[in-house]
Amino acid sequence: MANYQPPTRLPAQGRIEVVRYIRSNRAVDLFGKRVLVAEEHTHQYVTAIIKVRSRRVIVVTRDGEIIHDGDFKLSRVLR
Repeated sequence: MANYQPPTRLPAQGRIEVVRYIRSNRAVDLFGKRVLVAEEHTHQYVTAIIKVRSRRVIVVTRDGEIIHDGDFKLSRVLR
């Protein structure tokens, strides 16, 4: 583990799933890019699924409700 280096680039294909908490600003922060959701979804955890090749993001609540499905332009280089 001492030699572990976090990735600096996203994969060219596949999907990335991240869990995020939505605060009162309604923003889901995904690697420096933000997706805004409706106010009724604040103060809860969601899963964001980034489809790398198609450049889309889907945000899903814990109940399985899709609250965002849209384009997502993300640089492959991580900051």
